[in-house]
Amino acid sequence: FDEVHGRDAFPLTDLLEAVLRLQTEETPPSVSDPTVATLLENITTGRQSTVEQTIDGAVTRLEKFQANPYLHPLFNYVPTDPDDQFHFGDWLETDALLLFDLGGPRERTQRILANLILARLWRALRTRKQHTAGEPPLALLCLDELPQLGVDALLSQFLATGREYGLGVITLCQSPAQLATAGTTQANAN
Repeated sequence: FDEVHGRDAFPLTDLLEAVLRLQTEETPPSVSDPTVATLLENITTGRQSTVEQTIDGAVTRLEKFQANPYLHPLFNYVPTDPDDQFHFGDWLETDALLLFDLGGPRERTQRILANLILARLWRALRTRKQHTAGEPPLALLCLDELPQLGVDALLSQFLATGREYGLGVITLCQSPAQLATAGTTQANAN
């Protein structure tokens, strides 16, 4: 997001077009942040082989998102109506059970979606705490097939301080041994 030259949300196709433009024109887009300007300048003025590899890598990544039937709609959608946007805050005003079915996508996509959803939930819980006097409403988060979701860092935060934010966490897996192999040793302690 660039306050002068950009907007706060844009679809994946716009980002891909901007990177393709950078690839063909080798001119960085206008930005107001000096750090970002320096970064873009370094990308476009380095050794030609490094410039090509960097931009080709970005194009390859974005094209994978573009071709993915699960991720493309997620990253290519920009709500124009405020009522169209998903905000966890809307669901956290009262006691809530949070259940997301990620059974359809492949494991890698499940990991991306799970981390995205949990990161947004964590931000909403912190925001809610700042704006709520007294005890916040309770939220219960159930994580099924925990080991394959790859959410260890966020899960550690939830387990360590979730109660402070009115969050309970239930983790589900086929056997307790999977928790250790998933790197969720803190889950065993809580």
